Amino acid sequence: MTVDIHAADSKPAGRIEAMCGRMMRLDRDRVESQPALGGAVFAGDVFSLDPDAALHIVFRDGTRIFTLGGAFSIEDYVFTRNEDDTATFAIDNAMFALAGGQIASGIDTLSVHAGDMSLSVRAARLIAKAGLGTDDMVTLLPTPSCGPGSVLVHNKVGVETLEMPFHTVRLSGAEGYLTPPMTLPQGVMADMYPGAELALWLAPVEATPSPDEGVAGDSFAPFDVLADHLFERRFTEQSVFPRDQPGGLGAESGRHNGLLEDAFDGQRFRLKDDEPKL
Repeated sequence: MTVDIHAADSKPAGRIEAMCGRMMRLDRDRVESQPALGGAVFAGDVFSLDPDAALHIVFRDGTRIFTLGGAFSIEDYVFTRNEDDTATFAIDNAMFALAGGQIASGIDTLSVHAGDMSLSVRAARLIAKAGLGTDDMVTLLPTPSCGPGSVLVHNKVGVETLEMPFHTVRLSGAEGYLTPPMTLPQGVMADMYPGAELALWLAPVEATPSPDEGVAGDSFAPFDVLADHLFERRFTEQSVFPRDQPGGLGAESGRHNGLLEDAFDGQRFRLKDDEPKL
């Protein structure tokens, strides 16, 4: 089946679901205008937002993008419900969140250029920040069903894959090295990605219970707390001292060599002699 790409591009790619603050739109004919709530967006559109402005766009295939400040452009968008479907976005100087729609069901069909990183999104939700004067960062968010999907993160230096909820990579240092994926505790996500609008994306995602499951009561709350603590220790163990590396928590390196590091403020401490190691 032959698809007229130019005809597909002439259709609206989506619409503006919500917006606030000052922003401008530059279309592919280089005509500048003020975006309007509910207005159509097209391939080739470029949006420039004030730092405190926010824009939420819903695309025809169900993909959603929320950006806080910065610049956002729709570099390419074709949705005809066949193998030629593709979407490419570019975001810089912003924090943003994305939920992939039907286009993201393929391999390398939904791409995002975020600062110095390129993201290939497959059936996933993510939150990220790029070009804000701090390390660029991408986190894979959980989804209500069918697993978290995956995000391939790459730049000119390396490639990493996010496959688990809250898996995070960071673009670090002057050379732009990608850190290995680390699992962030959910409790620190709001500090990494601040803002009331982004908090909606960070809210816990619950799968719809089956009729046989019923509703969990307050008695299950302690297990939620326990899970958070285990999440945090697993992050420290895997990201700071992996078991399969010399000197890791699982290595036979001596009773007093078990340095732990707080992954967020860099403080280090030793386990007490009577405290078992993980």
